[in-house]
Amino acid sequence: MALSAGLLSVATGPPAEAANPTQPVSTAEAAGPAKAPKTAKTSKIEKRRSKAVKTPKLKWRKCGGAKCATVKVPLDYDKPHGQKIKLAVLKRPAKNQKTKIGTLFVNPGGPGGSQCRFF
Repeated sequence: MALSAGLLSVATGPPAEAANPTQPVSTAEAAGPAKAPKTAKTSKIEKRRSKAVKTPKLKWRKCGGAKCATVKVPLDYDKPHGQKIKLAVLKRPAKNQKTKIGTLFVNPGGPGGSQCRFF
């Protein structure tokens, strides 16, 4: 019985901080301003690979509330003059042309049907 009372006292006793009131309280310093992440840069190898392929001129056409085009690109950028594939691309102009910030490329991915319906 004495053993079980002792265990109960240990299990329900005051927390360790209360048992030693002279223990210093830890304080955290406020963090400084967050640093901006470094901008990703294209490696020399990737620059060389992408420059080996001429940037195609797209013929945009209206499709719903967007503009669509088809672009031929190398299946393998390590073989820029090898087999080509056609990719359907779609763009939606920014609602406010004065505050637009650039292009966002999205690949909702997956073989099968057209992903242009995704947008």
